[in-house]
Amino acid sequence: MIETIVPNQGIGQEPQVQFHRLWTLEEFRRMRDAFVADNLWREERILFLDLIYYAGLQPDEAFRIDRVIADDALNVGRLQISGWSVPANDRIKNQLEKLINIDDGRTYLLVPRGQPVEFVKRSFQISVEHHGHRIIQDFSAGILTVDGLCATYANNSRRF
Repeated sequence: MIETIVPNQGIGQEPQVQFHRLWTLEEFRRMRDAFVADNLWREERILFLDLIYYAGLQPDEAFRIDRVIADDALNVGRLQISGWSVPANDRIKNQLEKLINIDDGRTYLLVPRGQPVEFVKRSFQISVEHHGHRIIQDFSAGILTVDGLCATYANNSRRF
């Protein structure tokens, strides 16, 4: 588990410590498989997971990827976002290509046309928690969350 400190919420209150359950590689693969089986926003959800797990993006950064950023990533092999650059592996490139080819007038790759960004973002988080309940066997360590997936990338990147 990784801990994060949430700042004071009011005068005189102590900061709260939150623990985020790390994902195993098997859990990540099973979540990805669950998203592959879904029909609603399948490609978007798979790219969302891949961007966090393989590239270390935060959810807000993933939702800011537009066609220009995606085209640059395909040409250069790196995602340039939020002032920094991360490698785009073949899995991410393949997902970017699939979403670029969807021509429905969307501004951001992860947000289907006509859908509010916050609605889609929350939908993805709920999907992770929903599928997470079916994936994990032992709930004593906690549930699978998007924050836990972000913490997993941070934890794994420290090892190299």
